[in-house]
Amino acid sequence: MGRLGPRRLGAIALVTALIITTVACGADRGDRTSPTRLPPAATAASTSPVDSARLESALLRSSDLPQGFDVETRGDASGGSSAFLTAVDPACQPVLDELAPDHGSGAMELPHAEVGYQRARTAQVGHRLAVSPDAVERFRKARRTLTAACEGHVAFRTAGGSGRYVLRRGPRMGADVIYLRSHLETRVADAPATVEGFLVFVRIGDVVSIVSVHTSHIPELGIDARRAPRFVEAVLLARRATMRLRRALR
Repeated sequence: MGRLGPRRLGAIALVTALIITTVACGADRGDRTSPTRLPPAATAASTSPVDSARLESALLRSSDLPQGFDVETRGDASGGSSAFLTAVDPACQPVLDELAPDHGSGAMELPHAEVGYQRARTAQVGHRLAVSPDAVERFRKARRTLTAACEGHVAFRTAGGSGRYVLRRGPRMGADVIYLRSHLETRVADAPATVEGFLVFVRIGDVVSIVSVHTSHIPELGIDARRAPRFVEAVLLARRATMRLRRALR
């Protein structure tokens, strides 16, 4: 099984980077820059190759979201920066590593696509799709570590902050699904910031879909979400994302 580099920037860290970048800098309205087209890859869910263009067609659209998410960014909103997450308990580090989509490198780069939406700088929705040839084993290891070694709770540290992920029960979706509630305490533009929400990881064959729903509370910057996201809202968006992915893989 292909292995990730130690503490590599992963799906969870990318979501954190997306949130911080979007909140701190603001997303440019109408930025439709598309990522570089990557070599197609066969997946267990489709008999035809899956390339980045095909994954892009399966991303959530603004019409799938509640009203007000009118700022869209495509590609890597983190600007390629790394935000390493380190589990407080080393036994839980595999959870952060195994849920990271492996894009490969060079000629072995794997297809992926992502989009982010923002509402009034207080709420963010992200959707990321990636081909992962060893997705079945990685989901299995992440779940086993979450339940057996971490008791459903992963506390972590990152540069300038800390947070936790808590495993949630939820409806079946795709071939496999993992629900995490997330809480992050960090700093944005030197101001204390709290980011709360959910991450939903869904696997269909060798393609992994990651939907993130978060709100931000940064009083010093005048950013204050009226409430944290509800679990049912994350489930609904993950269902819509899963339906789009199924159609794209036919």
